[in-house]
Amino acid sequence: MADPRPLLDSYSLYIDGRWVDPGSGRYDDINPATEATIAQAPDAGLADVDAAIAAARRAFDPGPWAVAAPEERSRCITQLGNALMQHAEEFSALSQAEWGCTANERLIQIDSPGFMALRAGELAEQLADEAIDIRCRRNHAATP
Repeated sequence: MADPRPLLDSYSLYIDGRWVDPGSGRYDDINPATEATIAQAPDAGLADVDAAIAAARRAFDPGPWAVAAPEERSRCITQLGNALMQHAEEFSALSQAEWGCTANERLIQIDSPGFMALRAGELAEQLADEAIDIRCRRNHAATP
């Protein structure tokens, strides 16, 4: 098991491209096996959640993601997948310490999101802007 310390300590909320302190303070993140405090987790309040949602809407609706080319979207999603896979050992150690995740759950909780992001990055470049004829789908679905 990798040392969980690199991902632990006291951390903040990532909102609108920067780390911010939580408006509702922090709480102890307890290892269920040892009952030791392993981190000080941010306690996001309603204002923090509203700020995160607003930042996401700004990034998605009128922001750069809405006009990004498929190649740029692919690059970003692939970068996420690579980062998840690169830090899988650390995430696995943290999940074991934080909530008692067993080693066989790693595939579902840690590796699968990385693999899915990498696959989504591949698919993002294959997207085409073309109309879908719903009538054809309805007729095809109704055919025995």
